[in-house]
Amino acid sequence: MLPPTDVERALAASLVDEALKDFERTVPKRTLTKVREHMIDELLCTPYGRRRLEPFLERKAPDHSEEQSKVEGDEKKKAGGEP
Repeated sequence: MLPPTDVERALAASLVDEALKDFERTVPKRTLTKVREHMIDELLCTPYGRRRLEPFLERKAPDHSEEQSKVEGDEKKKAGGEP
């Protein structure tokens, strides 16, 4: 497994912070810090955790440049221009 990226680290921290925000008033700060670290480690350092992060990561947009070139070429043919 590859080391986590900065984006994955930030995402994991954000998700864990959101999940734990309701416990800030009831759980001691030291305990909450340890729980937070453990949860982030689980998300970043286990295959299960990585799979849980995947839906939240931005996907690279597919490259449609070849398709666009083909469409433009077809339009030129219909108009009587050079392909």
